[in-house]
This record gives sequence, structure tokens and C-alpha cells, in this order.
Amino acid sequence: MNDGWTNLCLLLGGSIFFPLSYFTTKYFLIKYFRHKFSLGDIYLICEKCTCSTQAVMSCLVGLIVVSQVTDIMKDTHWLINAYAWFALPYFVHDVWAMYMTFVYNGSYKSEGLPPKDQALKMFVCTSPLLIAHHVIMPCIIFPCIILLRKDAGDFFVATFYMIELTIPFISARAVLAQLNMQKTVYYIIVGLLMLTSFFAVRVLVFPYLYWRYAVHAGISILDVPTRIPIKCNLVCLMILLPQLYWFWLMLRGAVKVFYRIGVRHKPEPNGIAMNGFGKSK
Repeated sequence: MNDGWTNLCLLLGGSIFFPLSYFTTKYFLIKYFRHKFSLGDIYLICEKCTCSTQAVMSCLVGLIVVSQVTDIMKDTHWLINAYAWFALPYFVHDVWAMYMTFVYNGSYKSEGLPPKDQALKMFVCTSPLLIAHHVIMPCIIFPCIILLRKDAGDFFVATFYMIELTIPFISARAVLAQLNMQKTVYYIIVGLLMLTSFFAVRVLVFPYLYWRYAVHAGISILDVPTRIPIKCNLVCLMILLPQLYWFWLMLRGAVKVFYRIGVRHKPEPNGIAMNGFGKSK
């Protein structure tokens, strides 16, 4: 996949596909659900649907490559670089989509700032990590995949493609929260799926990769850190630490949700209502 024209076509294809997916979803929601959803709801749903579409495509590419690779160090697959070119425009589109969600949900209005002059500034200030992520992916990760690997390690790149598995659940949870459905069973189920998938594909993926290399090299998994370049260990650590932090935040949020559910359904002793007035039922 080193042909320049092919890469350009893939780049243009992604530049068309992701905005088209976004605006198609927007058209459908406005046409059929405008009476139920606010514009803020619609823009958030469009953003999350496009985000989830990209995630599913990334997972499928990763799954195809992983299932077809025999030698995890030397085997190559054309889909790895092809999808990197195709998905590159997504990160630019998604920043714009997140900004539109921010604007139409009036997230800046609580600060009392003029929308036209200050909305962009407020968006950058309130979402620095997300914006940084969307800058790092095309500016650092993309060149690493295309230029620095020298077509080695497609198995590992494909595995990292599959960490996007958690995105549809994160997106679904955000949509349910937007629609004020936090107290429904759907929100709880999606939250549990989000936690489970996040732990599996963003935390356990690292011991899995070390184990696969140990099997490939015929060594103990405990010997892997000393057998691979130190830069590989450092990169894995740099990626793992934020995942552990985010997982901790998700787990803490889940504990709070279940605690509130437990308190709400806790039986009241001696028939006394827990309403702050001490009146019996």
C-alpha cells in the first residue's frame, strides 16, 4: 500500500465518508425525531454515531489482521496502512463534531460568555485532553504506523486497532446521559459493558501482547521486558497509565451509581419514612 494515488484515494474516501455519515444521521434525526430531541441532543447523537462507526471499522480491521497473521513480528497485511490513511480525516472531523455538540448544548453559557466570541475558547479549555488526543493521533501515531515501523509488527498495530471496542459503549452511555436516562436499566447495562470492555481491551491488552511475544520467542513472559527494546516498554507504560487512570474514574463512577441504587432501595426500619421529618408512612 505504498502507492501514492491509492493512499490519496483512501484519504479522500475518509474525508467524504465520516462527514457523510454524520450529516446522514443528522438528516434522519431532524426529519423523524425533531419533535422528541433538541438540537443539542441531535448533534451529540450524530457525533457519537460517527465515532462508534469509526470504532467498529477499526475493530473489524484489527480482527481481520490478527486472525490472518502467523508470524507476529514479520507478517504484514495491507489493511493496516490502508485503514490508517482512510481514518486520518476522522480525527479532524471529530474535533469539529465535538465543537458543534459543545455549542448546541450551550455548555459555555453557564460562564456567561458571548457564544460567537468565546465558544471556541471555552471548548478548548474544557476539553484539553480530548483535543490533545485528536492531535496526537494524526501528528504522532499516524507517522509511526506509516513511516517508522518499516512494515514490521502489523499484529501489534492491529491489536491496538481493536482497543476501539469500548467506544460504542462509551458513546451509548453519553447519549443515555444526554437524554436523562441515567436511572434506567439501559444505563446500568451499558455502563457495565463499558467497564468490562475497557478493562479487557485497554488494560489486559498489554499483558496479552507480552504473552504473545513470549510464546513467539519461546521465553517466559517475565523475561519479555528485558528482551524487547526499552522504548517499547516505555511506550506501553505511557499508554497504559492513562488507561488505568480512566478505568479508575469509570469504576469510581460505577460504584457511586450502584451505591445510590442501594440507598434508594434500602428498606426503611420500623416503618419510619426516611424523609427528614420523622413521619411514619
